[in-house]
Amino acid sequence: MILEGVLIGVLWGWTRRGTLRRLVSLPLRQPWWFLVGLLLQEGAILLRAQGWLPPWSVPVAVLLAHVCIIAGLVANRHLPGTGWLAAGTLLNLLVIAAHGGRMPVLDSAIRAAGLDGFRWMLTAGAASKYTLLPDGDPWAVLADSIPLYPPYYPLRRVASLGDIVGMVGMAEIVGLGMQGQGKRSQAPAGRVI
Repeated sequence: MILEGVLIGVLWGWTRRGTLRRLVSLPLRQPWWFLVGLLLQEGAILLRAQGWLPPWSVPVAVLLAHVCIIAGLVANRHLPGTGWLAAGTLLNLLVIAAHGGRMPVLDSAIRAAGLDGFRWMLTAGAASKYTLLPDGDPWAVLADSIPLYPPYYPLRRVASLGDIVGMVGMAEIVGLGMQGQGKRSQAPAGRVI
C-alpha cells in the first residue's frame, strides 16, 4: 500500500501548499538500499517465473528485500514518517519470516474481497511470494487479513496491519516532505532534551 501512501501524502501536501519540488529535495541517505531491495524481490519473482531460479529463491529474496528496506529506513531515520514505515515493514517481515519467506493471506479475507482468481493461484502454488493461511491461525492478525473492495476501496485486494502502518508512514514522509518539513528538528549541540 506504498502507492496509496504516496497518493495520500501528495494530496495532504498540496492541501497544505506543499510542492513536489520540495519533495524531490528530501535529504535521502543511502537510497541504494531501497533499489537493492526492490531489485532483489522483483528480480527473483521474474526469474523464478521464467524457470531460471529454484523455488526457494523467491522466499529468500523477499526476506532479504525487507531487510534492505529496513536498512534504508534506518539510514533515513532523520525523515519524519520513517518510524511508521519501518514499523510496518518490520511487522510484515515478522509474519513473512514465520511463514518461510511468504506472506500469508487469510482465506476468509480473500473470499470477502472477491479475489477467487487469486485464491486459485495460491492453492495451485502459482503465487510465489504468498501462502494461503487458514482461518483461526494465530498469525492472522499480521497476515494479509484486511479485505478491501468497492465501494469502500477502488480496487479488490487484501492488506495487512503492516501495510496500513507503512502507508501512514509513507503519507507522512511525502506530505511533510512537500511542505519542506522533511527533517526532524535537532537539538542544538551541547543541549540535551
